[in-house]
Amino acid sequence: TDSKKIEMLTACKIILEGLRDWILLNADAAEKKAKEGGQWAESLYKVAENCRAIAFDAPTNYYEACQLVWFYSLWDWVDCVGRIDQFMYPFFEKAVKEDRQFAEDCTAALMLKFLEHGIHNMTLGGCDPETGLDATNELSYLYLQIARRNHETHPRISLRIAADTDPALLALGVQMWSE
Repeated sequence: TDSKKIEMLTACKIILEGLRDWILLNADAAEKKAKEGGQWAESLYKVAENCRAIAFDAPTNYYEACQLVWFYSLWDWVDCVGRIDQFMYPFFEKAVKEDRQFAEDCTAALMLKFLEHGIHNMTLGGCDPETGLDATNELSYLYLQIARRNHETHPRISLRIAADTDPALLALGVQMWSE
């Protein structure tokens, strides 16, 4: 019944509907391009399928999650993707059980898109806010390894470290920055 809250929720609904419609336009464009044939047709059909899925529902797999993060980055011209190793890990963990190479390729492709688009920062590691324990995971290492291999200045990586952080993560971070 609070008019200010209603206005805010209405504005949020309009923004989300706009994002949904924009994602659906991308789905249509990918499908149109796929129908032209060529070596990328199968991939473009999958992109269209992913777009239609995430336009209406939460991602159900890592490929969809990567697509949604990428769209969010484009939509909001986001300069920091936040604690990406934390919110993407449940999707990644499931994906590596199905096809590790594809999961790693999606991660590398997302990093390249971040570089291409000028994403300025991402945060890795740190503590679990509920337990206070180190939250580093396999994806934390993978993002660092990809950044090291790409040898680019963006996205910059904020590596959060605590007393119980795995020394191997700190060593990888120091090695990357020293190179």
